[in-house]
Amino acid sequence: MLNLSARMVALQKEIRAMNAELTDLGATLAQLSGVVEPSPAEEAAAMATPSQWLARRNAERINSEVMRRSSTDIDADNDTDSDTEVDLMIDRLHTLCDHQQGSA
Repeated sequence: MLNLSARMVALQKEIRAMNAELTDLGATLAQLSGVVEPSPAEEAAAMATPSQWLARRNAERINSEVMRRSSTDIDADNDTDSDTEVDLMIDRLHTLCDHQQGSA
């Protein structure tokens, strides 16, 4: 009986330690969720149509979208639609830069 009681005490300690580790892991996952998962604003921006992107005047947003698409399309196999959209956004960036330089 003593052996069984000692084993149960050891198992309870082990369970407490595992619960503490799970709590720590939960906190770590909560911190990483913003890094791994896109924010709702980023998801909405990604769903914008090419014409919506080209109508924008915020060069920083267009540039961040170009960078995002360029980094995610590295593994894509000959996705010419995506390449065309990125090229059009880059052209829009150039137009915005030229317009800003002309008005400065």
